[in-house]
Amino acid sequence: MNKTDVLNKALILLGQGVIIEPSAEVIINKVYDNVKERLLRSHPWSCALKDYVLDHVNDVPPFKFNYMFVVPSDCLRVIANFQENTIAVRKGRYLYSDEPVLKFVGISNIEEAFMSSEVISLLAYDLAIETCMAYTSDKNLKEQLRTEREIMLARAKMNDVKESSETEVEYNCGWGLR
Repeated sequence: MNKTDVLNKALILLGQGVIIEPSAEVIINKVYDNVKERLLRSHPWSCALKDYVLDHVNDVPPFKFNYMFVVPSDCLRVIANFQENTIAVRKGRYLYSDEPVLKFVGISNIEEAFMSSEVISLLAYDLAIETCMAYTSDKNLKEQLRTEREIMLARAKMNDVKESSETEVEYNCGWGLR
């Protein structure tokens, strides 16, 4: 899946024709990045989780912490999952802590190729909802898309929890040794 595929899914939901080049659709392309980031930030989707390890920058923090870190540009959201007994505070593009190295899990602004099929579908719905009035002026269609999206969101979150939960996998080989 790529950006063009996602745009086409959204346009099909709106009853529009498909495109070959994303730049051909100015309206939906204009809102794409914001809609994508909003969706990824809205839930810790397992496909978007990334482990980060940051070294501090040499600047002295402006308040009580000893170290300052720059949040990577691909990190949309820091999940408060720091190493044990570590306190860190985020302000803007910086994290502050008393630890010289900071480890955390964050939500990464991943490419479409790495998104689960459910997140791709939600993104297409979000784009369709966001641009529905511009393309169709149909309030009923927009409401129908919202209703379908809510059902899809509940399923996606349920499946994402199942997929990302820690379970022990037991493997039994049926081959005997002779």
